Amino acid sequence: MKLSFAYIASKIRLLLCLVALAVWGGLAVAQTSPDAAATPIPVDCGDRIEVPGQYVLMSDLTCWSSPWEVPGIAIEIIASNVDFDLQGFTLRGNIEVSNVTKVSVKNGSVESQNGTAMTFQNVTRCRIEGITLQTMPWTGGLYIQGDGNLIKRNFISAAWALAVYGSSNSVVQNSIQGMRVPFVAAGSDTVIAGNDIHGGGLSMTAVQLSGTGMILEDSRIEASSIGIRVSGRGNIVRSSEVVAWLGISVNGEQHLIEGNSVSPEMYGIHVSGIDNDIRRNTVYGAATFDLSGTPTTCTDNKWQNNTFTTADPSCIR
Repeated sequence: MKLSFAYIASKIRLLLCLVALAVWGGLAVAQTSPDAAATPIPVDCGDRIEVPGQYVLMSDLTCWSSPWEVPGIAIEIIASNVDFDLQGFTLRGNIEVSNVTKVSVKNGSVESQNGTAMTFQNVTRCRIEGITLQTMPWTGGLYIQGDGNLIKRNFISAAWALAVYGSSNSVVQNSIQGMRVPFVAAGSDTVIAGNDIHGGGLSMTAVQLSGTGMILEDSRIEASSIGIRVSGRGNIVRSSEVVAWLGISVNGEQHLIEGNSVSPEMYGIHVSGIDNDIRRNTVYGAATFDLSGTPTTCTDNKWQNNTFTTADPSCIR
């Protein structure tokens, strides 16, 4: 049978199309199938994570040889888009994360004997969740500096337990215990909600809140000295329970202190700034005054609808 040129050309085109489809399909399968890069990578003491990906602890890991050894960094993360899952195991050593975005550390325990257990420096959109962090009585817990980070459902016990610096961070549903400085937050627009914060015998202030547009709400604060110290401008403390020698100390201006329950030993809420709004708080039991301020506090600030027994000056409401 004699074949025309047009017929042969059409068959060649069909064959080329089938080959192209096969190659494209192979590429698609290769791109969507699990490969080595997607498989979680076990970590070990001294590892420096420089490549994005998923990393895991495969067992408890101790990165010091004696209780008094001055530690280096057990795990260092310098790549963005890293997920480090402790998988319920314990890492004994410090973690350092720097100059990255979208790094998560989760689901396990970190123990430190010196330095700061977990340091996040110049980071954005990182997440620390489900970590039990315990240190020696003289060491730091978690330090984080950056923007848009989330610290959620952790238990932190250290001398200097938690320090958060930057803007638009979220500190949510944590249990924080500190013998010296339990919690410091500075910057702007950070939300601190649903936390349980305890200051030990050496702590001066359980919560130090400074900056602008910070919100502390729905939390419980207990301290042997000052419960909450607010400074800066335009911060909010509301709907929280405070048990302390001095419940809430307000410095700076344009803060809103609203709907808190304060059980003080010596002073309840004391205001030394201007243009602040103190409303609908319940304060009972101070040895001196439940509510107090400077001699001009009633003209410098708004006091309204608070429930209390004693006040100085007497114009406070």
